Amino acid sequence: MTRRGTLAQRISLLAAAIAVITALLAGSLAIGLITKSNSDNARSTLSQLADAAQATAELGVSPGASQQRARRFLQALKVQSVTVSADGRQFGATALGRASITAADISRLLGGGTVSTQRTVTGQQVLVEGRPTRVGAIVLLQRRADATAFGDAVIRRVLVALLLGVVLAIALGVLVAQRISRPLRRTAQAARALAEGHRDVAVTPEGPAEVAEVGSAVNALAPRCHTPKRGNGSFCCRSPMTCVPR
Repeated sequence: MTRRGTLAQRISLLAAAIAVITALLAGSLAIGLITKSNSDNARSTLSQLADAAQATAELGVSPGASQQRARRFLQALKVQSVTVSADGRQFGATALGRASITAADISRLLGGGTVSTQRTVTGQQVLVEGRPTRVGAIVLLQRRADATAFGDAVIRRVLVALLLGVVLAIALGVLVAQRISRPLRRTAQAARALAEGHRDVAVTPEGPAEVAEVGSAVNALAPRCHTPKRGNGSFCCRSPMTCVPR
């Protein structure tokens, strides 16, 4: 006898498949948009900070003191700042800063140009924004992981929400499958009982309308299965599907 999957199993698998596919599509779209927006916002924010640092460095009687004020402000934002003197020397540069700023960057800045790029340094993505000043230049550096920390947290929350949605959808699918299959199993048991000759068989119609109709039909067949045939008083019912007068 061929073993077949139950209706409940098939409905549950269908619900799980739909939930997973929906989560994958929604998650891919949402995470892609958040990631792009997160990256764009990080670069835009650092660029604006560089412009503000440049403006701050130009204020005051002492340009050097102004640049120091700008560096203290940026440290609170987890942004590294490097001061470049007119002769190309770097001040305040960490190992990450020295590796991130190239000679071409310094030459461009001292020539009055700006630098806006992203580089991979020792396995880390680093955002670099440089602006010229009266006494040289100022360069801002920020690890991309620090710049996009908020967006990354949002992505993690989206993933958790999608996972919970998948679990909830599967649970609801299992409940619906059980609600549909349970009355059908009871109806099947009643039909087998009729086929075995039991007379006190009754099915309580329940579940969706179509399932309840099957139960009502079995109840309607039960009296006829035990009604003697006209003529010889024999019973006409060998199975629920043959419970018709002859």
